[in-house]
Amino acid sequence: MYRRAAEAGATPAQAKLGNLLSDGFSTTPDYVEACQWLMLTADGGDKSSQLRLRRIKAKLAIEQFKEAVKRAAAVTHRLEEREKKTEQARRNNDAGR
Repeated sequence: MYRRAAEAGATPAQAKLGNLLSDGFSTTPDYVEACQWLMLTADGGDKSSQLRLRRIKAKLAIEQFKEAVKRAAAVTHRLEEREKKTEQARRNNDAGR
């Protein structure tokens, strides 16, 4: 439930998913993926995510952190590309009127 919304760019869902993954709710904690989602919300200014992210980063090896950064960048890129396509479709629709 949270994953789909997080992947769609919903900041609250990204924060919640990051928290669930770091806590290991119903599974083993996945600090790399938790870091990925929390980076996105922390970069947006979410103070709680910033605090949790600092704690998680301390648990990661440098290579794990690099992987989380790479994953967060990929999510950001996908969201930006989707926004560009939406904006282009909107312009095309407006031009056809």
